[in-house]
Amino acid sequence: MRIGQTDAVSGGTKRGRAETLQGAVAFTEGGAEHIHESTMKAETLATILTALILFLAALTVRAEAVTEFCPATVENASPIGASLGTAASAYAYELQALTPRAVDASIIADTDHGWFSWSIADVTLHGVTRTNHIKLNGRYQLEEYVIAESAPLAVAFPSAVVLRHAWVVLGKTSGEVKLGWDARGPTSCDPPGFASASIADPPKAPTAQATPTPLPSAAGATSTAVPTNPPFGISTCAKPFAEATVTRPVAPDFSDFGLLQPGGAALSVVAVAIDEHGKRVDAWLLSSSGLGEFDLAALRAARVSEYSGGISYCRPTKDTYLFQAVAFPNY
Repeated sequence: MRIGQTDAVSGGTKRGRAETLQGAVAFTEGGAEHIHESTMKAETLATILTALILFLAALTVRAEAVTEFCPATVENASPIGASLGTAASAYAYELQALTPRAVDASIIADTDHGWFSWSIADVTLHGVTRTNHIKLNGRYQLEEYVIAESAPLAVAFPSAVVLRHAWVVLGKTSGEVKLGWDARGPTSCDPPGFASASIADPPKAPTAQATPTPLPSAAGATSTAVPTNPPFGISTCAKPFAEATVTRPVAPDFSDFGLLQPGGAALSVVAVAIDEHGKRVDAWLLSSSGLGEFDLAALRAARVSEYSGGISYCRPTKDTYLFQAVAFPNY
């Protein structure tokens, strides 16, 4: 799951926004229900019931299951001492996952000079908090999430290559019990849904700039990539690569705009695990809006929305989509 690598406002390939706007017919419309001439006892009961609903909503959100398709993913691969998209004999990258762990893995890479592989052992992924400031309704909204990430790693190739894609093909963990990876032992992984034929293809590529060198490595010495065969037969087709996407988004059923601060907005991000057939496997709250009621509405909306899975090398594949729900306040 590539988190935080796309512009959530302009619309990254892995993100989608389901907006709840005042007066928008396609979405939730109106405000909270008003009860006139209520007695003090009724108001007190309503307050208690509201607090109970919000408490249960928060519990429901926290209790959501989480699904990972691989013990770790290869992220932020970039050439050392060269611009993105140009050939380099060494690359920097990181491993990411949803929870802290140590990882042993075999990694494979597709390059302009063929396929290569290398192995890493006992690489520690520490829990980190990542934040994005996203401009919504004229103000910046904080998007915060917790993942696990390794220190930068490095791999050296026999000669300069342009790295197109890289992923973990076989991995195992130690110290990971929350999601049960330790009990599974060595696990084979399919490629995720890549956005394009190469990580350097626009619009994913940032402004070309050299990567600082030397690069620190959490696993000690730089790994050495060796030539290998493709992990499967490589086919040609009209659409060889695509990330998972939402095909029928559903807006959150939320109407209590009075909970939102004037001029602000509520932003919830739900991670949706999707199988190769486009079926939702799981959904969980990745970044909270701070409003349990809206988080629960976003989670429900993500669950009933419809999706298409990823495509890698013309093959349907499992992938994770980030469903972004936004509510603007009533004025």
